[in-house]
Amino acid sequence: MGFRTVTIDPDPDPDPEHEHALRFDADNGTELFERDATFLAQPASGAGRVRLESLNYPGRFIRHRHHQLWLDKDQGTSAFRADSTFKPATS
Repeated sequence: MGFRTVTIDPDPDPDPEHEHALRFDADNGTELFERDATFLAQPASGAGRVRLESLNYPGRFIRHRHHQLWLDKDQGTSAFRADSTFKPATS
């Protein structure tokens, strides 16, 4: 199971297959899925904290917004940084 980006934000992608809300999809084995489902852990402020940047959409980070996870462009604000910072946990 991986994350797949899917487009409803006001900055529409030329590719209608993409929205920038996150959802769970089964891996379909395509290169597009692999790129969409890959995020780079970037250092964030706070011990052990990370921000997850999209491989397929550089400059977009997973962000908590309205009780959902979204892929949004970095707005450079402290609120955006807080909403896009996560602490990895082990199970």
